[in-house]
Amino acid sequence: FKVRDYGRGIPKADFENIWDELYQINREHYEDQGSGCGLAIVDGAVKIHGGSRNVESEGIGNGSTFTIRIPVTPPDNPDSYEAFDGIASMMSQ
Repeated sequence: FKVRDYGRGIPKADFENIWDELYQINREHYEDQGSGCGLAIVDGAVKIHGGSRNVESEGIGNGSTFTIRIPVTPPDNPDSYEAFDGIASMMSQ
């Protein structure tokens, strides 16, 4: 599925960083931001299910499109347990 927003956009240099726990773009400039946990939680959930995620943006001022793919069959993926532990750890803080 895809989610499109019309927010401030994401510079290409930050496409991979945005999935990191507590990462925020230009925090000193945008004081109204959240905690930086949302996309890290999405990333962990996608990994648990053996899926993939992607972001597209034309940069600042142009919004973003997030694409999430989850396979129909359950994953046989030991990495999913590590991702679950990361989400549980983040949620308990």
